[in-house]
Amino acid sequence: MATPTLFTSNRLEILARDLAHNISAPLSSPFQPELIVVQSQSIARWLRLELAREHGISANCIFPFPKHFARLIFSSALPDVAEESPFEPESLVWVILKQLPALLNKPEFAPLKNYLGSDNDPRKLFQLSDKIARLFDQYLVFRPEMILEWDNGKTDGWQAMLWREVTSALGKSHPAALRNSFLNFATKPKAKFSKPAERISIFGISALPKFHLEMFEALAPHSQISFYLLQPCAQLWGYISSDHET
Repeated sequence: MATPTLFTSNRLEILARDLAHNISAPLSSPFQPELIVVQSQSIARWLRLELAREHGISANCIFPFPKHFARLIFSSALPDVAEESPFEPESLVWVILKQLPALLNKPEFAPLKNYLGSDNDPRKLFQLSDKIARLFDQYLVFRPEMILEWDNGKTDGWQAMLWREVTSALGKSHPAALRNSFLNFATKPKAKFSKPAERISIFGISALPKFHLEMFEALAPHSQISFYLLQPCAQLWGYISSDHET
């Protein structure tokens, strides 16, 4: 189980059929769910129907988004990591909302203070905090190295300063730090997961950040990894000849 398998087609129905065929073999434990990583709830609902059409039933399948899947894997590999993260934007916004007013008089926060103005409108402060929370959420996945530099105090500026205030309240068990710990753990020859994922399918996701690709690469020696990718082409690529070939 060291090399992920790639399935491609120009039709989702064919990919769903391949998925149904590949997961028809039962897992070693009937209590272990079938993990199918998807990008949207609509694809998850459609896949349930397609799997039920192929197998007669669709049961004990979970369809996490990539970020939720990462959290599941972190909690199965690392000690004291809960399946729910306090760094989700919906939770993070309230921490930022509490920390931000005390920082506005610092010179680095002058742009934010000017934006908020002097009317002390709490709705405007909440809107700004929500925007920052979602920005930090993107940084954690797409720029984890920058977040780790902020943790180590190597960068100034209002974003880095605000982030350090957030981690002083929540701790540093955020996805960027957990990713490093997980990669170090998974590369050990005798790494053991508390909830091993025997088979992982990634269905219909056209692009993944390096954050998740490195996770799947690290999981490959421990799990059966399969990617189901849709080809953006009206014809099957295998039947198309290049100009050089013709």
